[in-house]
Amino acid sequence: MDTGEKILALLEQINSRMENLESGQAALEGRMERISGDLKFTNLELRNLENKQAAFEGRMGHFEVALAGMQDDLTAVKLRLELDVEKRFDAVNEGIDTILAKLTPKSRVDELEADVVVLKSAIKMLSQEVAELKKAQ
Repeated sequence: MDTGEKILALLEQINSRMENLESGQAALEGRMERISGDLKFTNLELRNLENKQAAFEGRMGHFEVALAGMQDDLTAVKLRLELDVEKRFDAVNEGIDTILAKLTPKSRVDELEADVVVLKSAIKMLSQEVAELKKAQ
């Protein structure tokens, strides 16, 4: 093989390698395009998620404001209930005091019971005497 043929063989090898490199480069470019498309899609999804997060945070802010309002309302209701219950207990206590003031003391009731016993005995004795006097007539 002479020098010309060797050069031709080397050129063919170089040409073959170049073709392989070009096809590899084309494959890499295709992969890069797919990665670029995937990256664009991922960026779009990320923006969508960020928008959803912002909307969610906005709704959470509204919920927090509503919750604070409800807590204020609940505190007001509790305060009203405490005042109302306190007033009612005061009224009940006043009523009990009035009833106790009107009640006859126990010592007075005991005296009256003793008087009733004496009166019953007297009436019984007088009834017997009347009955005896009626028999005697």
